[in-house]
Amino acid sequence: MDCPRDKFSTESADTFFNEYENLTSDSPLKTLLELHRNKIEHRANRLRLFSDRCCGSNVAPLFITHGDAGGNYLTDGDKGYIVDWDTPILTSPERDAWFCMHWDWAVNAFHDALRENGINYSLRPERLAYYCYHMFFFYLNAYIDRFILNGDTPGFDEYLDGWIEDSFIFADKIV
Repeated sequence: MDCPRDKFSTESADTFFNEYENLTSDSPLKTLLELHRNKIEHRANRLRLFSDRCCGSNVAPLFITHGDAGGNYLTDGDKGYIVDWDTPILTSPERDAWFCMHWDWAVNAFHDALRENGINYSLRPERLAYYCYHMFFFYLNAYIDRFILNGDTPGFDEYLDGWIEDSFIFADKIV
């Protein structure tokens, strides 16, 4: 199996805006998204900014990344396991670290784990920001897909104003 490489593109935001335009004007999801339009546009602009910065940067070394390791980590005593490898790609470790970038202890633990495994790499702020904004649209697209398939979006309000906000507070400070 060939593992794809990240291109640091804006495709996740582009897909969102295409899907958004296809929602009917009387759609409850479109109404809800309109309430958050400024926030969504701000995040799209930030994604474009960091996409441009990351596209031109040297990505080496490349690592196999999970894409949702934070939600797919199991422990058994002293050992930990990452499961559910449905979207692996070759890219920088920031793809798996972005969601915890606002916790100093977590970033330190991430750096320690890299060094303990002989990897001399430091997380780069522009890549953390890129993945924060990219993954926002990735998950937003999943909500739209669910709405189109099932007509519902459980947890959508919590997503827009919930767990991801701390990461944005941090990412919005990266210039």
